[in-house]
Amino acid sequence: MFENRSVIDWPTGVTVYKPDKCYNGYTVINPYRSELIFLIDMRGRVVKTWYAHPEKRAESWFSKLLPSGNWLSLVYRTPLLHDASS
Repeated sequence: MFENRSVIDWPTGVTVYKPDKCYNGYTVINPYRSELIFLIDMRGRVVKTWYAHPEKRAESWFSKLLPSGNWLSLVYRTPLLHDASS
């Protein structure tokens, strides 16, 4: 039945949304090793975007919203290359 289907044949995004049948809220999407963290609503729309210090070449690996409303993020900063011979 599915053996001739490609990944691109499947629907993407929010395919079924019944507000009266679910707990409505938001979802945090923190792609692994990304400089971006997204907050999306139940319809799949990006509500807010945060940056994990791109000027410092940092990547966010994990994020969690705390009860206080603050974010806790595990961030990795790529080591800077420099010439240590001087």
